[in-house]
Amino acid sequence: MKLKNKILIGSALLVAIPIIISSAVLGYTAASKSLTALEESSESRLLAVRDITKGRIEDYLRTIDKQVKTFSNDRMIIDAMKSFNAAYNSYPQQTTISPQVARNQLQRYYSEQFNTVYQERNQGANANIDRWVSNLSPTGALLQHRLIQSNRHPLGEKYKLDNLGNNTDYNNTH
Repeated sequence: MKLKNKILIGSALLVAIPIIISSAVLGYTAASKSLTALEESSESRLLAVRDITKGRIEDYLRTIDKQVKTFSNDRMIIDAMKSFNAAYNSYPQQTTISPQVARNQLQRYYSEQFNTVYQERNQGANANIDRWVSNLSPTGALLQHRLIQSNRHPLGEKYKLDNLGNNTDYNNTH
């Protein structure tokens, strides 16, 4: 190879190597700064969403607190709670089903109907039905039997029942 060609190739390498190195350094610097900027931007957006959500939750809880305080002083609600208390306590004497029969039917209802929906919504976990039913007071078992197990409305719509269909004090108060 001629000296002229060697000098040309050497000169080209002397020019090309610094350009390649500086391009790599600039590219790396630009990429890392872009990544840092994106991370900061994402973090600031997440913080803003967090703060907005926090504010909304605090507002909601303040509203609920005000409602509870207002309702706790409302004469109609106070009278209703007294009536419900008396009606709840007298319910076992005014119904024809025994607490044990109600428990047995509730146990079957929760096992056969409720638990399948519970499992679908809780990644296959079983509801602790035995504990639930055994912890019910006799009146609680009777009312759950009437309000949930005997309720003609499907799961998710049990709240639509507005009449127990009997002449108990609880039904009349409700």
